[in-house]
Amino acid sequence: MARVWIRKLLMTILSTGCSLLAALPAWAGEIWQGSGSIISGSGQGGIVGNLSVEIGNQSIHFIDGPSQGERASVRSAYNSSFGTNRGRWEFRRSGNDLVATFYATGGGRASQIVRYNLRLIRR
Repeated sequence: MARVWIRKLLMTILSTGCSLLAALPAWAGEIWQGSGSIISGSGQGGIVGNLSVEIGNQSIHFIDGPSQGERASVRSAYNSSFGTNRGRWEFRRSGNDLVATFYATGGGRASQIVRYNLRLIRR
């Protein structure tokens, strides 16, 4: 399994001309942090506190925020959608920013949607 992954990585690097450092996943874990705003539901238009996440090799650890203490395994932390005990998350990387959208669940459906704009604070 590891050999296949390494081979694919090397082929990608060679075919795109990327540097090895830029193509490697975040092994040690990057810390992303930012505030959010309620875009739908109760409190719409309001600002919410910080969300802090550590993104590692195919995992996300919630340091702070609605899913604090939870971990999620994902294929790509920078382009993923997954559920936690408190709701559903979508992570999308846009340039130097990471946008995290949280769909808080209540009664089986999203009761509030919060969008966080995260910045890399530790590589």
